[in-house]
Amino acid sequence: MRCPFTLLMILCSCVNVNAGFANTKDSNIVISVAKDVFEFVYDKASNSVQVKEQISMDYLCNDYRSTIQVVQFYNDKMQINDVDFSIDGKKPKGITPVFSYYEIDDYFYSDAHICHFPLPLEKKGSIGSVRFSRTYKDPRYLTNIFFSEYYPVVSKQIVFKVPSWMNIELKEMNFAGYSISKTKDSKDDEDIYTYTATNVGARISEESCPGPTYIYPHISDLKRGASAREFIHVF
Repeated sequence: MRCPFTLLMILCSCVNVNAGFANTKDSNIVISVAKDVFEFVYDKASNSVQVKEQISMDYLCNDYRSTIQVVQFYNDKMQINDVDFSIDGKKPKGITPVFSYYEIDDYFYSDAHICHFPLPLEKKGSIGSVRFSRTYKDPRYLTNIFFSEYYPVVSKQIVFKVPSWMNIELKEMNFAGYSISKTKDSKDDEDIYTYTATNVGARISEESCPGPTYIYPHISDLKRGASAREFIHVF
């Protein structure tokens, strides 16, 4: 079965590295530091614009033993290039990321894939570090980037590296009531936008809860087009 474009957009833009979609009202596990970097690049081989993403996230165990189920979505237009993880600075043995089709109610979707693996935090003070490298072959799949996760977030940065030939609009959504700062640094024909959020609560998973784009702080990336000597592309 082929997954509709709208479903893929929801899966890939609303879910990042998280823990099994579980709602965690306690603070045994928190995300102490997180960073998501997006860089727009020109791929000469395909004569197209791509987005390189670097994800990093540190999970801190505050009290009792817990196992995090790390999940990352991708599809035909989004490629996971690399996965790395450690616990207290050491590579855990016997843990291998699983890459498979995404399944909903026993239906597999040919365009939606999932990478997942467990990350056991055995004791108080343990830190599980997760790193993903991902490529958006089609920038349209980069839509909504959220500050909230399925665990409380102590600090999270979202960074956009935008070359002068790329025309985008970063729309700030649901920022009211949150501690989020923004800086802009321009150098070497590139604008770097850095958003920093602190003390963001965990997402709530309830049937009556509105969709994440209605209630959680996020950035909506609207791409207008790209132009350089070699190419002109309109999204």
